[in-house]
Amino acid sequence: MFRATSIHTGQDVDAEDLWSMEPVDPDGFVCPDCGSKVYPTSYRPENLRRAHFAAKPKCPPWCPSNGEAELLKRARAESLSAQDGSFPGYMPAGFRLPAETAPADGAPGASTTEGEGKGRRAPATPPEQGARQRARITTSFRDICRAYLNFPNDRHRDLHFLDLYGTTYDEVIWRLRTRQEQLIRYPIPHLFHGPIGWRAPEVTDEYALIEMDVKEWHDGKPGRPYQVKVPWSDWSQRQRNALLREVETASNEAKELKKAGSKDRSLLFFVGQQDKSDDATFVVTERKLICCLTGFDGRPVASRTRRKA
Repeated sequence: MFRATSIHTGQDVDAEDLWSMEPVDPDGFVCPDCGSKVYPTSYRPENLRRAHFAAKPKCPPWCPSNGEAELLKRARAESLSAQDGSFPGYMPAGFRLPAETAPADGAPGASTTEGEGKGRRAPATPPEQGARQRARITTSFRDICRAYLNFPNDRHRDLHFLDLYGTTYDEVIWRLRTRQEQLIRYPIPHLFHGPIGWRAPEVTDEYALIEMDVKEWHDGKPGRPYQVKVPWSDWSQRQRNALLREVETASNEAKELKKAGSKDRSLLFFVGQQDKSDDATFVVTERKLICCLTGFDGRPVASRTRRKA
């Protein structure tokens, strides 16, 4: 489980946010769907795997989280959208930036953000008795990126993301590409994604520079890769460490996936614009609009059509 609700603030929290949260209350989270107790796992610096939440004991049978694995398996093979527009998974239709907010007096978790769960506690009753319905507009960037990966055959569904081009997932989210083995100039900002490189980021007091595994080729030899520059002179040390931890985790996951021969990829998602003087470099100016996730990056089974790059 990669999302939970804080009992101190009533706000939803991404598991990866635990890396920048201090202190972390091990008893401070519940399932966002049913209200069962969940526990933060793998968030400490010595842990090598991605942070997540674990329900012990498991959520009740009626909780949607119990059927999530089977749902995502189906989603890889077929569209789950019904003719009446209903959808069994979670694909938010819009995104807005969260506003910074402080937790309740004395509550753990200093770096929370205002989200769609503000002021609410997840219910502990079955859905027919009023269980929580997830918001159509999310403040979690990872919600959008994870939905894109989880439901590859439903990327035609509506998505309105700030002022970016496009009105569907497939129009808003762009895969970084090359054309005839050369880097491409993208004239306007987009929500981009692509496989993350294995090299550790270049780090200075002013920025972090993250290398992508999408690059030019010349006579069969690799050339310049795309890279993502994150100016962070106004970030706290905790926020910097959280980003580096997330990139390191994704790079390690990429190595494990390649070794296992998996079709999943470790991907960097970001909203940015190319440097005017260097088409290899994208600049990300908003801290909340960059993340790393691992998932299925293939094209939909239901439709192999492709829009222009």
